Amino acid sequence: MSDLSPEEVRRRRLARLGVLESQGSPRKEESSSQSDKDKSSQEVSQDSSVNDVEMTSQPSQPTESPELSKTQSTIDFEASMDIDTPVGSLEAGIGSKRKYAKREREPSITFDTTEETVRAAVSQILDIPLNELSSPHVISCDNNLDDIMFSKLFEMSGKTKTSVTPQLLSYLTQSYGRVGTYELNHPKRSCSAVLKEIFNHIRTLTVQYSISVLRGLFSPDNEYPSSVFLDYLGEDKLPQNYTQDLILALEKEDGAITEVFAPILLHIQSRMLSMTVEKNGACNPAQILLDLCQLRGKKTDKPIQEEMVKLVNWSPDSSLTEAEGREFSRVSYLGTFLGLSLFAEDDPRVADLILDGNETNRVKEVKVVAAQDSLETTRMQVYQIIKSLLVTPNLRDRVLDWMAKILKKNQKRAQMNASTRNLATDGFMLNFLSVLQLLSTKVDIAKVDPYYLFHPEALVDVTEETRLKFSSVQAKAFLDSLRERSTKPWSSNIKFLTHCWFLTITAHHLSVLPAIRKSQRRNRALRDYQKLVRELEQTESQWKNTPGAKKNAAMIKHWKFQITKLQRSKPCADAALLDSNMLRRTILFYNSVADFLLRILVPDYPGHWSYDAQFVPQPAPPELFAAMPEWFLEDMADYILFALQVAPDAVALSLDQSVLSCLLVLIATPHYVSNPYLIAKLVEVLFMLNPHVTPRTENLYMKLMTHILSTTLLPAALMKFYADVESTGATSEFYDKFTIRFHISIVFKSLWESSHHRDAIIEESGTGKQFVKFINMLMNDTTYLLDESMESLKRIHEAQELMADTNAWSELTAEQRQSRQSQMGDDERMCRSYLTLARETVDMFHYLTQKN
Repeated sequence: MSDLSPEEVRRRRLARLGVLESQGSPRKEESSSQSDKDKSSQEVSQDSSVNDVEMTSQPSQPTESPELSKTQSTIDFEASMDIDTPVGSLEAGIGSKRKYAKREREPSITFDTTEETVRAAVSQILDIPLNELSSPHVISCDNNLDDIMFSKLFEMSGKTKTSVTPQLLSYLTQSYGRVGTYELNHPKRSCSAVLKEIFNHIRTLTVQYSISVLRGLFSPDNEYPSSVFLDYLGEDKLPQNYTQDLILALEKEDGAITEVFAPILLHIQSRMLSMTVEKNGACNPAQILLDLCQLRGKKTDKPIQEEMVKLVNWSPDSSLTEAEGREFSRVSYLGTFLGLSLFAEDDPRVADLILDGNETNRVKEVKVVAAQDSLETTRMQVYQIIKSLLVTPNLRDRVLDWMAKILKKNQKRAQMNASTRNLATDGFMLNFLSVLQLLSTKVDIAKVDPYYLFHPEALVDVTEETRLKFSSVQAKAFLDSLRERSTKPWSSNIKFLTHCWFLTITAHHLSVLPAIRKSQRRNRALRDYQKLVRELEQTESQWKNTPGAKKNAAMIKHWKFQITKLQRSKPCADAALLDSNMLRRTILFYNSVADFLLRILVPDYPGHWSYDAQFVPQPAPPELFAAMPEWFLEDMADYILFALQVAPDAVALSLDQSVLSCLLVLIATPHYVSNPYLIAKLVEVLFMLNPHVTPRTENLYMKLMTHILSTTLLPAALMKFYADVESTGATSEFYDKFTIRFHISIVFKSLWESSHHRDAIIEESGTGKQFVKFINMLMNDTTYLLDESMESLKRIHEAQELMADTNAWSELTAEQRQSRQSQMGDDERMCRSYLTLARETVDMFHYLTQKN
């Protein structure tokens, strides 16, 4: 070793470390012997050959040889030393404390920039035989790489007889991906400046040629490259950063993003039309669109969102048919993504998924939960898409305008007999509602402008709506007075959170509440059809041989067909309306509605009702409250009643004390509301909160009973309303009052069981003005109910005796017998109802007379 020159030592060490320079022959030293030079040259040649082989046949995952692992510490040590130091000096310096001056080391690029290395890398990445690449052309990194890639694409186009786009896109995306794979497998080689430049150029070329392919320059006229590209997006076949580089490249040319991505966005929409909750998986078009919305540009921060709102069908202004609501939900771009539904009327395939007669109830429940989760996933994806649009200031107004159009074109959904064919489906509206609920989750109700509905630029129109207290003339006068003020009560610039909250409450009014009423009508119709079939079949022996037998049989067949349809759609509607996420979000939103109303009703309302807080009813309600739409309060009461019947656990977990406070304040001030039936619904909510009526509501009931207003104002308010409900102005007021008073009696009974509330009732009976009138109405009801019960029992007894007399019964005609049976059934139901009400009324007399 001591006979070797420093240059030979350096050359050998470089060969061992794999960074031998290939540019020219090693410098010859005159002092070296010829045998040593030949031996050294042979070793260097062998090492170079081995390295070249490794470049061309590198495995996907590099492996470490045993010899390399054994000598790794030695190599690291030697590499850290000065490579120009003689071997003898190195041996003498090992273990000594002598310090050597560090030299400026040049980067080791010789191994990485070998011509053969570059050729092998390009051959591997572009999938081109090594012998077809010329070294100077490759390393120069000029237009020759472009020519090589173009020739490859042209050759592929000529060989393909079918669709050419998939093969071209596959080659380009795989070439792009192989660059990253090569860099991952060979991190040290990839640090070479030459290879970095070549790799960047290859990435640029693959992206540029991909743009040409997507523009259709390589495809026949009957082929849609955007559809093929969409398959790659859905199946996650695109390499990392490929789509981002595509956006950045398209930005350099005006209109290029629109030319390439507008067809892709339209193809995503068309695929969404064929989606169902069963097919909603990894290739969900909503997820693809959400992934595209994550892309960022240099000129435009969110280029995909910009292209989305530029589409012709983003928010069409005109309708081609009379079904404006249904058409807009199907044609508008984002409306398509809200079309998934669990209702059988919207998608019959859902019923096939849920109603499989060969499966157990447990399996069906699992399928329902899976369908609900699938729909919830799509809702969250659309929410993220719309949120990405709303956070962009220049796009926010376009999105709000689209939302307002949905509500405006479907405002007839709130009508009792609306034509559902012309309006958006229940599934669409519930999906739209879910998105708005998610957007309004973090809205601070204290920052919502209460005068928004009267603002000239409000997106919600309540001009034709019934108000809580005002008539239409009074509401118009109030609006005119607000606009004539020099200082307007509303904010000059409407904040997004105000827009969002009022759009959300309007969406509740037009989506979930009509769907609930439709479901209740469906259940009622199902019971009626089953009753008709049962009654007609029970009397079959009487009409079987009559001329009307054929007609009766046809009616039974028709009714059974209707029963089958209703039984098929009922579980689907239940799956949509009883979704736990939907229930929770809706109840939480109505907490904010109660908070909003309390801030108007109660001066200086702090946002929560403290234990010692008091409320003094005023002779007239605040004008702003009187001008609010009646359905603000009615929808809240209707939904809470529905939720208490079908999902009391969800109500117990999510209902806030603000709702209880709002109920107590309004029951204590019935003169604040024109419609007495609205106050009756609030009393019914208190009735349903009773644990004896609705199980699992103990905690809510305890909050209600410990509320300060339930002691100070509720007993007197219930007595007054018990008397006032005698006349409601409706044609059915005589019969309605008994149901309302039954609810009041149950609430009264629960108050009497509490010592604090009992004392308040006794105090009211001695000093209050409502007790005497309340007792008079109680006595009148008791008399009437007992009289009517006795009359019903008498008619029932007479009918039973007639039916027991075979001769007298047989003398009646078939129509007479059927009429008497029907009348007896009505009498039985009426008697049960009257006796129930009479029992509660007499019971109230009993416990009220226990104390003086």
